[in-house]
Amino acid sequence: MESLGLGAVTTQGYATFVRQLASAVVIATFRQKVAGRPDFESSIQGRLSIIPILIAPFDNTNGFSTGMAIVNSDSVVAAYILTFYDAFGGLVSTDAVSLMPGQHVAFSSAARFVDTTNKVGVMRVARVTTTPNPYGTPLPYMALTVLRFNPTGASAVMPLYDLQLGF
Repeated sequence: MESLGLGAVTTQGYATFVRQLASAVVIATFRQKVAGRPDFESSIQGRLSIIPILIAPFDNTNGFSTGMAIVNSDSVVAAYILTFYDAFGGLVSTDAVSLMPGQHVAFSSAARFVDTTNKVGVMRVARVTTTPNPYGTPLPYMALTVLRFNPTGASAVMPLYDLQLGF
């Protein structure tokens, strides 16, 4: 599936991929086309995490911007606690994002969390609302994408680290 990308403004959204019997790999490519300069692309492999805490680096220095998108792919309201730490482990900013079932949010960390401007470090995203699975234990679902944008327009996918106990 490919979008024609002909809109005059940026459009946000997400797709849900459901598999039945076999394994599947989904790769999404984000492409930016601006007249007068080369196209820029970043590709990510789709996955659904059942780990309630994910860690990713962020870099909002020298005109760079770290953007993120969270999708609540679950059937219940979900709350996500976003905590940013600087390169020395000091707390920079923290806030909660609440999403309805099927809702998503995408933003620049420097724009939404102004304390992260001109800082580099790690962000911790923890899902605090869980859904019981058939065995009675909580089974959280989190779909998260983190991209780093260069002031020239290029972007790169930031790695996500699964942590069950935090850090």
